[in-house]
Amino acid sequence: MMTDAAFDFMKIWTQGDEESEFRMKTVLLDGLDSVVQGQCDVLSKIKLDEQVANPLVRWMEEYGYPSTITAQLTGNTMVFSGYLFGQIVSADSLGKVIREGTILERQRGGCQVKISSIDGLSAAVSAYGDTVLTDDLTPTEWDIISEAWSDHRDSSSSRFLDRPTREVGTQIFAETFEIPKTRKNTKYQIVPREAEHQIIALIRKLRRKLAYAVLRSRPFHDGSQFVCGNKT
Repeated sequence: MMTDAAFDFMKIWTQGDEESEFRMKTVLLDGLDSVVQGQCDVLSKIKLDEQVANPLVRWMEEYGYPSTITAQLTGNTMVFSGYLFGQIVSADSLGKVIREGTILERQRGGCQVKISSIDGLSAAVSAYGDTVLTDDLTPTEWDIISEAWSDHRDSSSSRFLDRPTREVGTQIFAETFEIPKTRKNTKYQIVPREAEHQIIALIRKLRRKLAYAVLRSRPFHDGSQFVCGNKT
């Protein structure tokens, strides 16, 4: 009968505390070589997806500067919401698009505002040009028109585009070998066929690498959610 103190295999698979890592090293990793060398086909029990001809392992993405932004105007205060650069808007991403002096125009109604100051996701605005401020009942799309600068004023904050890297779980394993002609033509009592012996050894190495890759890709709890092992 299982007790609370009994060995829990799923704990060492899903958790990353010190005790689990110790058991991972002493129980699983040390025993993995014996499993592979015994030619126990554990990996065949794992379901595989369809094969792809040209797997893309890693790529980079970049979002350009947007021409519109979602905001709600109430009085002389504008609160920003929605998404920027493919993610929920934050004070950091907002600073790459909006700053003091930026002029916005409501897509419906033609109201124009000029940003006076920014604090987090809210900004103090004033009417710009021949326009009258009217409140938004709901978050509305605003066009980013321009920034009003004087000849003697420089940009106060720099901007840059993030270029995040994404990757898929595809891993490619490959090995090559080369045997000198003298070694190839020499027969040993224990190793009669050198090429076959080398290939078998490399296959065992590949199976071990693959098994370790599967093991290392186990889910890992980062404190808030489970992530893949290759993300830690």
